[in-house]
Amino acid sequence: MGKANRKKQRRTNTGVTDMATEQTMRRQMKNGEYAPALETLVKIIKQKKIKPEFLYDGAYAYFKLGDYERATEWVNNTLTYAPGDIPARLLLAQICLLEHRIDESLAIFEFVLANGRDKLKSDDLNEILNCKCKLNKILTHNNSQLA
Repeated sequence: MGKANRKKQRRTNTGVTDMATEQTMRRQMKNGEYAPALETLVKIIKQKKIKPEFLYDGAYAYFKLGDYERATEWVNNTLTYAPGDIPARLLLAQICLLEHRIDESLAIFEFVLANGRDKLKSDDLNEILNCKCKLNKILTHNNSQLA
């Protein structure tokens, strides 16, 4: 096989592999197969197919596996490519809550409400408002105990 034919075959195979790999990633995330999904994400990135939705999936997979530090890094990667990504910001707020960083979580919720309220589903909006209310009560209680 000549050099031109090998290049053509590589280009052709790459397109097929990209779509198949993306479908594999979507299936793995849907089925809760988070560790395999991260392995698939590596393949996607090696193919130079960086899409914010896959970066978010990486963040979410690390979150579900309990690795909040890497989840935070991948949220930051997602926001680098898609600064307005609301699900990534909400995931970061959840991580902050789990790490008892209430002020940071509240700030993220407030940012989302100020800049992305129109992109929220009604369930997400209600959850944020309820959570924000509870967090404010916790902060008020903690501040009153310090006084």
